[in-house]
Amino acid sequence: MISTEYKLSYAFFLLGLILFASAVSAEITPTYVFKRLDAAQLSFTCFNEPAVDICSASFNCTATIFYPNTTIMVQESPATRISNYYNVSIPDTSVLGYHKYNFLCTDGSTGGQSQDQYFQINPTGEVQFSILNNPFLIIIFILGMALIIVGMSLGNTIFGFIGSMALMIGGIYSMLYGFGEYTNFYTRAVALFILGVGIIFMFVSAYETIKHEDEEED
Repeated sequence: MISTEYKLSYAFFLLGLILFASAVSAEITPTYVFKRLDAAQLSFTCFNEPAVDICSASFNCTATIFYPNTTIMVQESPATRISNYYNVSIPDTSVLGYHKYNFLCTDGSTGGQSQDQYFQINPTGEVQFSILNNPFLIIIFILGMALIIVGMSLGNTIFGFIGSMALMIGGIYSMLYGFGEYTNFYTRAVALFILGVGIIFMFVSAYETIKHEDEEED
């Protein structure tokens, strides 16, 4: 017989799955992907509208870069022209997530601002749009979920305890690196919730094990 405490933990587990699914559903297509703490720069071409010709050397371009939480990293940083391209170094690549940027080019009389674009900073420097690109998280969450479900089905608290440890590891990893390398306050909150669910399962499993042993002694 599965106790009321274990059923309550199961309800927390299902709520965590809902939050987890919503956290990984958002996708942004980045123009560039950089590895955390590596030197990086943005490169773009200036076009003289409405003629759609490449800008002459008389045009000066600047770039404004934002952190994932929308605070400004650098505002109107001058770009260096090399051939037909303008380059701007990214001063801070320590923050994981999707960073918005735009650039402004003008020769004093004509010019315009680009549409918002994004670059991504993640631990690997590889393109990862969703959690499906992260085999570690997939394995750890599937393992944790499977063990907890099997444990609840069989009334085996040992499976629940091991599954809770897997969820805790996945929660800690997600707090540090996000879901599919997408990191913001929401994904960290969901990761904290998953970590909390893992902790609850761990204590409930331990309590059920002790309670079962006491009943056997009686």
